[in-house]
Amino acid sequence: MVHVRPIAADLAGANAERALEGCFRDAFETCRRLGATSIAAPAIGTGSYGYRVGLVARVAVRTALAAQQMPHGPSRIRFVLAGPATLEAFLHAASLESAITKKAASGR
Repeated sequence: MVHVRPIAADLAGANAERALEGCFRDAFETCRRLGATSIAAPAIGTGSYGYRVGLVARVAVRTALAAQQMPHGPSRIRFVLAGPATLEAFLHAASLESAITKKAASGR
């Protein structure tokens, strides 16, 4: 188990996205160094830390995809989520990220 925690959303302010990205990146990097090829991750920060689920989903999906591109990165990352609303936010974020990736690949 790798434990990370962001600073509270109200303290992060305009740096909220960067704070979340750092948490996910640190967790994925630690797993990579430990040789973990399969990772289960929660929606970090959406509980008592006060981050909005949509923001966490976008950052988590983007950071997870980047981690998988790294040498010896995880081949499987599962997001373990609480409830259908959180799942929907993560599915939406994955869909947006897929569209961005396809657009970049096509050169547009």
